[in-house]
Amino acid sequence: MSPLQGKFCPDIRHPYQVLNLVMAILLGLVFIYAAIFSVTKDNHPVPSVYNKMMLRPSPTTGLSRSFSAMVRGDFAMAGKWNPYGPRIFMFFFLEMIMRGVAFAILCKRIVPVKTMMTIDVILTVVLFVTAYGKLLFFWNYF
Repeated sequence: MSPLQGKFCPDIRHPYQVLNLVMAILLGLVFIYAAIFSVTKDNHPVPSVYNKMMLRPSPTTGLSRSFSAMVRGDFAMAGKWNPYGPRIFMFFFLEMIMRGVAFAILCKRIVPVKTMMTIDVILTVVLFVTAYGKLLFFWNYF
């Protein structure tokens, strides 16, 4: 029996349920990463491959620092580091909440899995397009 199984969640066998749990954890780790690294220091360990290959800033330059500022509640600074940062941060944050809520709903069997998946896909696509906007046309940056 899984540690999550029992009174709260009697059955964790559906792959969609497991996916929601894993995604919520991974998104939580993104926020922990943003909280660990400084906004002002250049100590983010993941460099931009685009910047190194193209020898110019990418549309996502400053996104890690923007996330770091958002985690600390500095919304004005977040927008200065990257104009897309606050919207993308909110996408990640809302997705983390949605994953947790979906997991709980599936545990309590409030909504059938197929219905939940349909609602989830629609909400995620709308949030994604809203958050990433012009960045979806990445070929304009090459």
